[in-house]
Amino acid sequence: MKIHEFTIILNTEITDDVAEHIYSTLDDGTLATICGVAQITFHREGYSLEIAILSAINVLKTLGISIAKIEIQPESVLIVLGCARRFFRIDGSNCLRMRLFTHPSFPSF
Repeated sequence: MKIHEFTIILNTEITDDVAEHIYSTLDDGTLATICGVAQITFHREGYSLEIAILSAINVLKTLGISIAKIEIQPESVLIVLGCARRFFRIDGSNCLRMRLFTHPSFPSF
């Protein structure tokens, strides 16, 4: 399996207890707060980028963490661009921010 890199931007306020809970559950994500915005950058193993993202979403939902959006680096996008067009709307920016469209294979946040 391949390691996929992506960042999940959170809607949840990160307290010390929440951070401890996240780190006790995840071993492939780095929690950070940048300009007051909490996010987790994942290096998650999976057969595809879609599977890696879905598994991370499921873990965060299990922890009660609210998700705002998912960011994917351009090199990841180029690899799966044909597939990604089915699931994402691309916003113009320096790092191609992608917001999920409603699609049956993605859980609602």
